[in-house]
Amino acid sequence: MFHDVSAARQMSAQLAHLAQHDFLTDLPNRMLLRDRLQQAISSARRRGEHVDLAGKLLAALALPCAISSHRVHISASIGISVYPDDADEADALLGHADTAMYHAKEGGRNDCRFFDRDMAVVARLTAGVSAR
Repeated sequence: MFHDVSAARQMSAQLAHLAQHDFLTDLPNRMLLRDRLQQAISSARRRGEHVDLAGKLLAALALPCAISSHRVHISASIGISVYPDDADEADALLGHADTAMYHAKEGGRNDCRFFDRDMAVVARLTAGVSAR
C-alpha cells in the first residue's frame, strides 16, 4: 500500500515558513536568524573559523528594497559579536550583539559597533539601577 505524502510535505514546509517569517511582512524573524546563526557556528567550529555576519548584513542592507512600486534604502544600527571570542552559543552571541546594537544607536543612525566586555558591565549596571 502506498500513500501520497506530497500534501503532508507541502504543509510541513508551509508551517516551517510561517514559524520562521513574520506573518504580515513575510520577512525572516529571530527564530530563523537563530537557526542560521547556529548553522554558521557549527560550520565555524568544524573549520576553526570566525563567523562574520556583519559584512553580509551590511552588504545586504546596502541594496535598495522594492516595496510596491517604491525603491527604499534602509539604514541600520548594527551590533556585532564575534564567535568564539565573545561567546560560543547562539543565544549569548545574539545577546551581546543586542548590547552592541544599543551602543551603536546611542552613537547615531547607520552605525555599527563590536561588542566588548565593558558594554556588558554597563548594561548590567544600568539594569540594576532600573530594577530599583
